[in-house]
Amino acid sequence: MSRKELDWGQTPFDECTREELIQHCARLYSATSALSSAAQMVQDKSRFWTQGSGAEALEKGRQALEGARNGFDADNIFRAYFRYAGDLLFADASGLQLRTGWAVCPVCEQMASTIGGSSYAGKTCSEILLGKCSGILRDLSWDDLKPVTAKS
Repeated sequence: MSRKELDWGQTPFDECTREELIQHCARLYSATSALSSAAQMVQDKSRFWTQGSGAEALEKGRQALEGARNGFDADNIFRAYFRYAGDLLFADASGLQLRTGWAVCPVCEQMASTIGGSSYAGKTCSEILLGKCSGILRDLSWDDLKPVTAKS
């Protein structure tokens, strides 16, 4: 496959739709957050982390995440979107299990996930979740993550 080439001043995002840009931003936010956390765990007092490329990477990550949070709390961002969106934003192509297997009941709208990425899709809601709902769980979709509009 031949590679595309950019002209001076172009970015790979110039021709993206709004939806594509939002998904790219979400993937980059999630990846930056994970990389920043991992780097902070291995950080020591060496020059690499205090003034070298490690320190520069951490500061770039901090600034990027701070700007992307747009005043919202990181935990709120995670709970409102990223806890679930990871199943749709990232593919398990590397052999790592990146998905948590979120499933949704179309009747009662409760959600459940598994450890290890398999899904409860196809099982009866009452089999997995509390209650007597007879709905059949299905895999999470982008429609499930759309903002809820106020009902009048």
